[in-house]
Amino acid sequence: MANILVVEDDPLFREAVINFLTIQGHVVESAASAEEALSKARANTFDLLLNDIRIAGHLDGVEALAMVRKLQPQIRCILMTGFADAEAPLRAARLQADDYLLKPFKLHTLRRSVDSVLEKDFDDPAGLVQSPGPDLRWLFDDRLQLLEAHREVCVHQFFLLVRSQRLSVRDAYTLYCRWEALEIDYYDHQNPLHWDRLTAAYREWAACLGSPDNPDRSSETLPYLRFELLYARIQSGVIQTCHLLQAIRLLHWTPMRQESLQAYCTYHWLWSDQLDEGDPFLGLTLQGYRLVRHRSVPSPLVRLYEAEAEVRPKHGDLILCVPDKADWQLLINSELRTERASSLAITFGHYFLLYQGYSFSLQARLPSRGTDCLHAWKILRPIFLQVAAFHQQNRFSGCFSLRDIDSPPGQPCSLSHFSEAGYREAHRSMNEGHMISNFHTAPEVAHQARPGGPSDQAVLGRLLFEVVHGGRYPDPALRLHMRTLGQPDSNRAFAPHLKPLGPLTSVFYRLAHSNPQERFGRLEEAIAAIDAAIRNAG
Repeated sequence: MANILVVEDDPLFREAVINFLTIQGHVVESAASAEEALSKARANTFDLLLNDIRIAGHLDGVEALAMVRKLQPQIRCILMTGFADAEAPLRAARLQADDYLLKPFKLHTLRRSVDSVLEKDFDDPAGLVQSPGPDLRWLFDDRLQLLEAHREVCVHQFFLLVRSQRLSVRDAYTLYCRWEALEIDYYDHQNPLHWDRLTAAYREWAACLGSPDNPDRSSETLPYLRFELLYARIQSGVIQTCHLLQAIRLLHWTPMRQESLQAYCTYHWLWSDQLDEGDPFLGLTLQGYRLVRHRSVPSPLVRLYEAEAEVRPKHGDLILCVPDKADWQLLINSELRTERASSLAITFGHYFLLYQGYSFSLQARLPSRGTDCLHAWKILRPIFLQVAAFHQQNRFSGCFSLRDIDSPPGQPCSLSHFSEAGYREAHRSMNEGHMISNFHTAPEVAHQARPGGPSDQAVLGRLLFEVVHGGRYPDPALRLHMRTLGQPDSNRAFAPHLKPLGPLTSVFYRLAHSNPQERFGRLEEAIAAIDAAIRNAG
């Protein structure tokens, strides 16, 4: 559930959108002008701004986005328009709007866009740098952070200009060919000496987005006709910026596709040139789950579905369908071994994997504005007690998130997943020199093969911070600083954002400290310390 502000001056269209989003479970407010939208944004916090570009008043939708972002920097935004305006997409791209819809659009297109944009808040940062071992200071090199930021911004601008049809297929292909060479350079030179040069190169590429040159460029690995498929998938909404950021490495380096089942599926969603006209599995019910719609390009090899559980008809889960063939078995086994998924069925020559429970999770049900420390402790205290009970059974995880906590209405929260498999997999992957992708693990995963009690303390400390901030990070860099908390630079990065923790601040610092020896001796000590802090605060 999200808080959404719809800015649209056509009353009939506005009402249709409001009714549709309300049916989807969102809380929706509306405005008919930019001025009214600003007034609403001053009074309430919103997760998403759904904004028409041509609206009544002195300000258009792009200007309204800029002003609302000053009040609520973290707000997501989808811009809508029914008019051909060459400059609006460029302005939207510079402001980093999250998506761009051309009217008229179907309501399922709107639903897909809203779901994709809202889910961006919960994605881990893309750890695209090779792991150097136990010394994690590389994460905080200013040059690397600047490079990563520019790269993501530039690729998202490219995405928006394709979505808005500001770039033709031919112009987009020209830019793609330049970007491809740049991405290859990026992956070949994971060295601090090259970071400044690469940042400048991305800036130069971004400067060309509004006026592509050299239309005769071509790519040996991606002919123009094949690129047309990628262009169409971006426009259809099934390919997002997060997929594009992986596109070149998955196309050029086969081993990258074998990192995980997700990577292999993403490769096919991006680059498969054989799409099904229909899908024989839509509507199929397997073990009480009905496959109701696609969440990705339905290729013959990999399909991702939204499913509904018959016993909980509004409870959504994801089901991945892959061929039941030997060359898929390694990737399937990895998903099952790490408990990211469970086996739902093997039938019709395919393997169906179940990824459970996001809509029922604490991550999905937290208020976006966050909560005070007292309410946060009421939410998390049952989880602390549950983990302490696991410790008495000599069970440890070191790797769980808000998505792994069930939050049923009117009942205490409980952990739905507690296993060390994810931690051990992350440790193995890092020590083999692969890219960091799991930021839910305790910091010691880089040098400690198995988790212990202190590892779960680090995870719980992180969750405490996330709950008071509504499941989001006020500054994305804090995800990385969380891994070196206790060091001066990381402590300073967190200092401006600790007010919601109130009397629990010192306990948070100790729980989430990057050095396990600085944490509590036992989790029960931390629980007692938090209880005392809450009582003393009155």
